[in-house]
Amino acid sequence: MLQGIVFELLRGLAYNLAFMKLPEDIREYFRKQGKRGAAIRAATLSPEERTAIAKKAAAVRWSKPENNSEKKQARKRTRGDK
Repeated sequence: MLQGIVFELLRGLAYNLAFMKLPEDIREYFRKQGKRGAAIRAATLSPEERTAIAKKAAAVRWSKPENNSEKKQARKRTRGDK
């Protein structure tokens, strides 16, 4: 439970940092920490959990937005553009 709360807080922090202009060395540090955390998370998930996460991601990725402006907004959110 606590791990889930911490994960959500860190995910929100990462989302906010994506919109900030940070020095390159700090961005590189966060990138490395994110990769490290992802590897640890992947190692702790069961194959069924990984499959469920991958299916959900694929469904979102391949879902069709209603119009072109929604598609552009979704693309901006995933890239961290404003």
